[in-house]
Amino acid sequence: MFRPALAAAALAVCALPMTALPAAAQQFGGAERIPSITLTGSGDSLIDPDMATITAGVVAQAGNAADALRQNSAAMQKVFDELRQAGVAERDIQTSSLSVSPVYAPQSGPDNSGPRIIAYRANNNVSVIVRDLDALGPAIDALVEAGANNVGNVQFDREDSSEAMDEARREAIRNAMETARLYAEAGGFRLGRILSVNEIQGYRPQPVMMSARAESADFAATPTAPGQLTVEAQVNVEVEILQ
Repeated sequence: MFRPALAAAALAVCALPMTALPAAAQQFGGAERIPSITLTGSGDSLIDPDMATITAGVVAQAGNAADALRQNSAAMQKVFDELRQAGVAERDIQTSSLSVSPVYAPQSGPDNSGPRIIAYRANNNVSVIVRDLDALGPAIDALVEAGANNVGNVQFDREDSSEAMDEARREAIRNAMETARLYAEAGGFRLGRILSVNEIQGYRPQPVMMSARAESADFAATPTAPGQLTVEAQVNVEVEILQ
């Protein structure tokens, strides 16, 4: 007997205008929803490097794996000795890769004999940190003279870049707020307080890496150009909108 009354009540609720629920329109997950705008800002700061990392090593080849590794080890020992004599600390010398692999004969003709091993190659590389950039060129020359025949890239870095990173973050915040003010002016609204700041990324890209090589001790030290590092930061800033 109560079904007509329930149906009438349901129709009455559905017929209420949207303005009858102002509180619900301002609620989200049980908390008041604050109108806001989120902008991304970026900033950067230049900094002088004060250290460099050299990747260098020895490649040796022989008829069997043991001989290839033995020759490689003897040459690498000379490289280590030269680095120590140059004043490089033990903590700044680290093996980055060590491998012994077969060398196969080139395939020719439609034979089905399969790959044929003709030699073995031992490859040993180290990463060396040079903390005095004035000694970088001589250090590269010393590596080659000691027997390193695989000198790769030189990467410049800064041991402590926290001050430059903080400046980049400040610039990123300023950049985001400038954009927020531009939107507020164009949209006809006012900005309130900053609700949240989220750092997307903060990193130090290296300058263009260079390949270094020295042919003879009779030549001047290998020239190097450290340039400057660019420290970058990017943030998302959420700002309150005041109606």
